Amino acid sequence: MKELLKKAINLIGISLDWINKNLSRIKTAGLLLLFVFFILSFISNGCNKRQAEVLFQRVTGLDLQNDILSLKNRTLQDSLNKEKVLRLQLEHSKQVLIKEKQVLETDNVRLKKRIADIPAWILNLPADSSYKFLIDIAYPFPGEKRFPFNEPQIKNMHADYLENVELTGLVTNLEDRLQVCEKLGANSDSLAASFNKSYLMAESQKSNMTDEIKNTQEKATLYKDALDKSEKRKKFWKTAAQISAAVAVVLAIF
Repeated sequence: MKELLKKAINLIGISLDWINKNLSRIKTAGLLLLFVFFILSFISNGCNKRQAEVLFQRVTGLDLQNDILSLKNRTLQDSLNKEKVLRLQLEHSKQVLIKEKQVLETDNVRLKKRIADIPAWILNLPADSSYKFLIDIAYPFPGEKRFPFNEPQIKNMHADYLENVELTGLVTNLEDRLQVCEKLGANSDSLAASFNKSYLMAESQKSNMTDEIKNTQEKATLYKDALDKSEKRKKFWKTAAQISAAVAVVLAIF
């Protein structure tokens, strides 16, 4: 034990002798070390400022992109709402046209039945009634009645007249049904176009939202990187400060 203590004391004595002999060098080295830390601090502050400016520019750029994307999505949403209102109007119009078509179909069946019933109805009608109908209602024209007609001819003329009237109504009914069908076709085309337009706008919204998420994630990554670098700098300068303090104490002692 005494031997170890003696060796330690001798070692301390030798170290002190070495320090005394190299004191000026130690001071110079300490001053150089402090100067190096000062220069590093100055450079680091400049770098930090530039990094902060770059970070600010990148984050500001990402925020601006997100603002533009949000504005686009709001505009798209307004358009989607308008298309939804348009489709509601088209659906209402479609229901009106369908009801109109059903009424015309019912009329069509009624007209066909009336045409089919004319021969039987005329057959049970007295010829005098048919003649009176032709003279007073069908063809009420003045002039001499020079042409005699027999009973079947009178009844057939009556039937032809009634069939012509009903057929005219049937043709009009078919024309109206055709117009309704054309309107229904145009309505369906408009609905399909609206749905397709809304789909494309929804896809654009989805793309914009994806870009917004990417920008937000990039911002988070930038902030995390900046925080990690800041923590590393804090640790470095904490260590540097401790070393500088120790060097300053040594220089003050000697």
